[in-house]
Amino acid sequence: RSGMMSQLTCVGIFIISDASRTVINAWAINGSAIVQQSIVVMMSAVSIPVGMTLAGLFDGAPGLRAALSPMDALRCLPVAACFSLGQTCQVYAYGVGVSAVENTVIGYFYMPLSAILSRWIFRRAYSYLEWLSLLLLVLSASSFVLMQDSSSSGPATDLLGVAFVLISVALSCLGSILAEKIMKEAGGSPFYIQKVNLEVGGLASAVAMLFISGVLSYRPNDAFWKKRDVGGGRMESGIFVAWDAKIVLVLVATVLQSWLGGLVAKRLSTVVRAVAQCLSLLLIYFVGDLVLQHVRFDWPIGSMALVVALTVQVFALAGKPPESTAATAEAVAEAPITTNPAGAAVDESAIVPSVGAQGGRPRPVEPCQCLAAVLPGQQGQG
Repeated sequence: RSGMMSQLTCVGIFIISDASRTVINAWAINGSAIVQQSIVVMMSAVSIPVGMTLAGLFDGAPGLRAALSPMDALRCLPVAACFSLGQTCQVYAYGVGVSAVENTVIGYFYMPLSAILSRWIFRRAYSYLEWLSLLLLVLSASSFVLMQDSSSSGPATDLLGVAFVLISVALSCLGSILAEKIMKEAGGSPFYIQKVNLEVGGLASAVAMLFISGVLSYRPNDAFWKKRDVGGGRMESGIFVAWDAKIVLVLVATVLQSWLGGLVAKRLSTVVRAVAQCLSLLLIYFVGDLVLQHVRFDWPIGSMALVVALTVQVFALAGKPPESTAATAEAVAEAPITTNPAGAAVDESAIVPSVGAQGGRPRPVEPCQCLAAVLPGQQGQG
């Protein structure tokens, strides 16, 4: 019971942190003169000492050596690069005006893409109902974005911002699948050690993108060596130009969400994390927009937000076997086993009385006949 409560508490805190991070990012970054890539750099720079502190407290010197292992960091470098580039694209999306709800809803394309990648990498099979719910999720999410964009009094959604969000989703999905594969292959290594391994490569990727994005981007704010107006006619440049208390709050929220999201994915699964993130949509729209920003409630948009969230729940539940089937399989597995004269194993629960030449002695039923009787329609699905 205590383990279940700790898992529920972890998921609940993650939902709140994910919604808070999205709302805070849209509130603090949009229109700011900061170098947006500096947030990604600082996220890795803060996560590394946090993870090393935990490794030193709980595992001592061996934990510190494992956290700073060059081989493990090199093995996690592709994953770190995906996460770092995904964070960069997400920050750029906020910079060009993507709203919190739009970013969250478009992010739900993470689920069908993760299903496709897991099918390819892990050879996982999904039922028709799961694929159908994924299709419904994509359509409902797209409808939500279009409905909100058409009814909003503000400017239309920038297609460049939508492209940044989609690229961020693809990179984050690929990074999550690869991270899941690495964590499962690593065995019982603590999460904070694996987090440091990831963030070492993430810091290197983020620093490299700090220069690459400044050279390739057409926006002056992306190049930290270019001066920009920070308010009051003052022109300044630098990596941490225009940083204030709001940007520090963005950093704290981003680091907390990153750690909790990784912990949920490790302790439970990536699907549970995605389902938890769907609930953050309700907090963002009904609390962030309606309560904090005093946006007028729109019934079609609110209903579609619920459709998106509930469709994710349908996908999460579609893969679970029916309770009756699971109970029957458990009963068959726990039934006592006996041996027939020919030496083959026979389930005693499959013994039925038969009157005939054997004088009323029980006649064993073949195991395949017993399973066919209790699980109709399951033949040939293995």
